[in-house]
Parts: sequence; C-alpha cells; structure tokens
Amino acid sequence: MLFARRGAFIHLPAPDGTVWWAAQVAAAEPPADLRAIGLGELAALFPEASATAVLRGAAKVDAATLLHVLPPVERRQDGRTVLVGDAAHPVGAGQGASMAIEDAVALAHALATASDVPAALAEFDAVRHDRTHRLVKVATTNRDAKTAGPLAARLRELFMPFFFGRIYERTTAWLYDHTPAPLPTPRTQE
Repeated sequence: MLFARRGAFIHLPAPDGTVWWAAQVAAAEPPADLRAIGLGELAALFPEASATAVLRGAAKVDAATLLHVLPPVERRQDGRTVLVGDAAHPVGAGQGASMAIEDAVALAHALATASDVPAALAEFDAVRHDRTHRLVKVATTNRDAKTAGPLAARLRELFMPFFFGRIYERTTAWLYDHTPAPLPTPRTQE
C-alpha cells in the first residue's frame, strides 16, 4: 500500500502473475463521469514509481466506485427500533461486518436480559456506544492519514516500517481482543 498526497494505491501480485491493484482517490468533489476515469488520470494522481509501473502495465480501469464518508448517526434507537452495523456506525475501516456481528450479539443479550424492548434497546445502545465511536474515530484518522502533506507522508514512510511491527498489535488490541457478552440460552417452547 502506497500512501500518496491524493489517496492510497494498493497493489498485490496474484498467483497467476497478474497484478491486482486499486486506487483510492480522496477528493472533496466526485468526478463528473466515473466512466471517464482512465489510467492517465490515475498516473497523474499517483506519480510514485511503484504506482506508475503498475499503471503502465494495466490495460484499463475496470471499475470506479464512489465511496462516501457519512456523518455520525445522532440517534440509533427510539425504544421500538434500533440501527445496527454500518447503518448505526459507518466506519469504512474494514470492520463493518465485525461490528455488525458484535451488534447482533449485544442486541440478543440486551433483549434477553432487559425487562422490556425499550429498556433492551437503551441498554444495547449504551453498551455499544463507546466502542463503535472509538472505531469511527480511528477510521477517520486512518482515512485522513492517506492524504497527509508531503512532510507528514515522508515521515510516515520513514517511521512506519520501524514502528508498525512494534506497536500495531498493542494499539489495536482493544479492537481484536474484545469479548462480547455471551449469547443468552435459547428459550424453550412450552
């Protein structure tokens, strides 16, 4: 993964010898026509040698997709209904499915232990609030780091190889070492 001034460029050699690649372009305004995005436009945005080499070997841009950063959801439950997963906390950090599964477990636990549905939804919202908000904050920081200025980008390139292996596990332990409440025992039909 290459972090550039206008986004991130990812490339990976595939087992058959081809190269899989993707360009994540950060822009305040979307392009007028997604179908018009070509290799030349991407090469101008990613002039780094590794990106240029991959783009020179590419035949075309297969697909372009707009991704949007959604604002935080102010109200996730109303006592009758509740938002879960990306509907409740869109993170864009590759954690959407994980957070949705955690939400499902927390919601099942709250529904099984609370006195009624409104209380269960309020408990669920309270239990999930801090963790999901922390992930949204981390995702925003990671996204913004992809478009750092030239000095910040150079410092990141110099220090990331040294620090990544030494601190990544510690700084992300809160995310990966999480243990949700156990699922309730299913009720038997009488």
